[in-house]
Amino acid sequence: MLVSTQARNCDWKLRSSLYHVAETLAVLTIVYMTLKLGTTALWLIFDKALAMRIEPMDPKLNLVFSISFCLFFAPWLYLFNCMLASKSLSVDVPVLVLYMGATFFCAQLGEVGVNTLFQFFINRPAWEYKIWPAHNGYISYVGVFMWPLYGFFLYFLHSALHQNPRFARFDNDIHKAVILGAGAMILEILANLYSLTLFDSYFFYYLRGDLHHFTTVEIFVPYVMLGFIGMKVLKFGKRHEKYRCAIGLGLYVTGLINLFLVF
Repeated sequence: MLVSTQARNCDWKLRSSLYHVAETLAVLTIVYMTLKLGTTALWLIFDKALAMRIEPMDPKLNLVFSISFCLFFAPWLYLFNCMLASKSLSVDVPVLVLYMGATFFCAQLGEVGVNTLFQFFINRPAWEYKIWPAHNGYISYVGVFMWPLYGFFLYFLHSALHQNPRFARFDNDIHKAVILGAGAMILEILANLYSLTLFDSYFFYYLRGDLHHFTTVEIFVPYVMLGFIGMKVLKFGKRHEKYRCAIGLGLYVTGLINLFLVF
C-alpha cells in the first residue's frame, strides 16, 4: 500500500510538472506573438525611417539620454510593480542597494560574455549599442545608470511576487529567471521606443530582425541563464544581512572597474 501511494504521488508530481512546463511554453509563445505584433506595428509607424537610425547618436547627448532615461522609467517601473502587488511597496534600502549593485555587475559581465559567444559561434554579436557604446558596442556606458535602474525594477518585482498570494507559485529562482527573460525583451522594446522617439536613434540594435531589431527571441535563453545566476548572487548577498549594502556597493564599484579599466 505504501509503495502504491508513493507511486501515485510521483505520478501526480510528474503530471503537475509537465502541466506547468506546457503552461509556461504556451504563455511564452503568446508573449512572443504579442511582441511580434507590437514590433511590427512600431515598424509600420516609424516606417522606413528606422533604417536610417542605426548609426550612433551624437555623443554630446549621451549624458542627457542616460539621466532622462532613468528619470522617465523609474516611476513607471515602481508603479507597475505596485500594481502587481495590489499595494504600495516599501523599501529595504540595504537589499535595494544589493539588487542594484549585483544587477550592474552581472549584467555588464553577461553582455560581454554573451556577445563574445555569439561572435565565436555564429560570427556576429547579438546586438550593438548605438548610444554611448563601449567594447565594440557590446556594452554601453549608459549601463552605469541603466543596470542599477533594472536592479531597482527587479527588487520591487520580486517584492510584488512575494507579497501577492496570487503569484506565490512564481516566487522561486526558476520562475523568476524565466520572467526576467521575457520581461527583459519587453523592456528592451520600450527602451528602444523611448530612444527612437526622443533621440532619433536605436539605443541598441539587434542584428537578427525577427522582432524588427528592437529585441530578438534568440536572446531569451541567455537572459534566463544570466537571470538564474543573478538569483544565486543575490541569495549569497542576502545571507550576509549586516553586509548587504557593502556587498552591493562593492559589486557596483567592481563593475565600474571592469567597464572603465578592464574591458
